[in-house]
Amino acid sequence: MSKWFPWLGCLVLSACVLPADEPTGLEFSWRFIESNTVDGEESQRLRSCGGGSVHEVVFSITDTTDASRSEVFRYDCETGYQTISEFATESSDAFVELRPKKYEVLVDVVSETPAGAENTRRARTMEIDVLERTITLQDFDFGLEPVELELTLEQTDLCEEIGLSLRYADLDSDLAEPPLNEDGTTVASLVYREGLETNHGLSLSGDPSACPELPAVHTVLEVDPGRYLLDVAVDATVCTIDLEVGPGAEAHVIDLANLPCEG
Repeated sequence: MSKWFPWLGCLVLSACVLPADEPTGLEFSWRFIESNTVDGEESQRLRSCGGGSVHEVVFSITDTTDASRSEVFRYDCETGYQTISEFATESSDAFVELRPKKYEVLVDVVSETPAGAENTRRARTMEIDVLERTITLQDFDFGLEPVELELTLEQTDLCEEIGLSLRYADLDSDLAEPPLNEDGTTVASLVYREGLETNHGLSLSGDPSACPELPAVHTVLEVDPGRYLLDVAVDATVCTIDLEVGPGAEAHVIDLANLPCEG
């Protein structure tokens, strides 16, 4: 590790009390923004690490003048996560001490799929100049990688009307800045998107549709990964189903005549 820390040799010698220069290097911070814009860009909310199913951010750093000087630094997502206000007022714990020069930096975001497997995606490839006599700050707004949500509705011939509403599962843990009531408490519930609907025009914000006219298989092209609640209103019955959305998730099958929370 000493090749990354040119001052360590000085620190262990009794004749050298303090390094001659201030430490230099890269201080990383990041946050995760939803990708779905069906309600407009103002609807894109800031997800927490858990709310976006992200558990690790990985930096591969290589000296552009000497490829042998290369190392990988792995951080738990919470280590460098900062909202805009936190970035302006606090230091991040994700710091790498480096000599002042240019480095190639590859950034991978590691998330967890609904099946419990790891999903790694390359989020950035860039060159960064590490400055002299100061810390070089590098702040990232990572967009979540949206996935398809597939719903299969069974026995639509046995009901008259259906309404589906996709909500955040837990606003306090899913969103970094959840919306608040006038008294400063988190709102009780929030629909993910008001204008979200399937490829067959079935609303996911509660607007009712006639059951007999609906096909069985529905797809929503872009949904941000995470945990949701799906309210299923079938005629006079309302059932809330836990839904996890992410890469590789299987189609969610809903038997409208035998909802899982009945009986």
